[in-house]
Amino acid sequence: MEIILYEDDAVSGLYPVTLTRPAFDIRTGGYTLLEAVRMVFPKALVFAHSRALVHDISHVHQFAASERTSGGFLFLNARLAPSLSDLTQVATILRDSKEVCFIDADGQVAGFFTENLTHKAAEIASAIEHHAKGGIRHNLVWKLLTNPEDIIFFNRDELGDNLTIATKKMRSKKRGLYLGKGVELPGQCVCDTSKGPILIGDHVTIAPFTVLKGPLMIGESTIIKEFTVIEGATTIGPVCKVGGEVSSSVIDGYSNKQHFGSLGDSYVGRWVNIGGGTCTADLKNTYSTISIAGRDSGSQFLGSVFGDFSKTSINTSIFPGRVIGVAAHLYGTVAEDVPSFTSHVRSGVLFELPLRLAQKGQEAMAVRRGVLWNDMDTARLEKIFELTQSDRNAVKASKEKISFY
Repeated sequence: MEIILYEDDAVSGLYPVTLTRPAFDIRTGGYTLLEAVRMVFPKALVFAHSRALVHDISHVHQFAASERTSGGFLFLNARLAPSLSDLTQVATILRDSKEVCFIDADGQVAGFFTENLTHKAAEIASAIEHHAKGGIRHNLVWKLLTNPEDIIFFNRDELGDNLTIATKKMRSKKRGLYLGKGVELPGQCVCDTSKGPILIGDHVTIAPFTVLKGPLMIGESTIIKEFTVIEGATTIGPVCKVGGEVSSSVIDGYSNKQHFGSLGDSYVGRWVNIGGGTCTADLKNTYSTISIAGRDSGSQFLGSVFGDFSKTSINTSIFPGRVIGVAAHLYGTVAEDVPSFTSHVRSGVLFELPLRLAQKGQEAMAVRRGVLWNDMDTARLEKIFELTQSDRNAVKASKEKISFY
């Protein structure tokens, strides 16, 4: 069987996160959709149907409808949350039936299966329309990620269930605690699994005097610094450095939050650097629900969303529900959204971050991690700079050299 993870037009609603990656490569609930699909369907061939801007990010081949027309094809919307229980349910449906069937999530078609591929399946929308009349519908309570805050909410609500499923066949160090290869816990580390499992990936380093509370997922080769407290439902990707206080958040791969400071109910993209003393507020003084990007989130607790390559200076304070764009730089107190490639000096004082400086900084960060920054990465950053120019124009970001006076 072939599985095709396809992007639809609604991926733009997940900006700035999907400016730099396909929707199926968003990490939440411990995994990306791509990782979760490969876990549940280990023998399937997985392909992508994604935008040219990001198709090379996850090293997944693009789907070509002309290569094969039989053998079973499962199409899944790339915005589906990486729920292991829902994917397992789909596997059960396909095991019991080989007829054309549809997967409905959030009241809309989010995937379909067909044994034989018609020429109309080259375009996903055409394939759905072509098969819709005769297909069997299966309504699942499966979340489609629509807005950036959905990433935080899914992680908060479903991480525990995902880890419970993922660790069923694993051997635990003690009840609810699962350690990868090369991981040794110091005696001064407290691991509390009373509210959910803790899964620590291969070659993770845990320093002394740390408190880890489940449900918690820590990706491979990550470093947890001394005196760190991680609680709530938190997902940390691979090759990160984490310190201070983290609660109910997602920190994706290759990002740093290694100093004291508080990160709560937030999403941090890849290659982000959080300066020492930075705090994200996640609760209003009025205890009312928090708005994000002009809409009521419906949640009393919500921090910030950081796009890839963004950075904060020391002692940055960020109001609840702020959206920080790709390669944005933050200073001082941030009470407003910050567009991509923008330096926020103080309220109403914003400067455009020159593309060459963003590229230079990212190349330097990649070198520190032993990762090659290539021509495709450069071209992508140039395109994103172009795509987000109107956002900077809207806030009247100055094109002058940055000034703090």
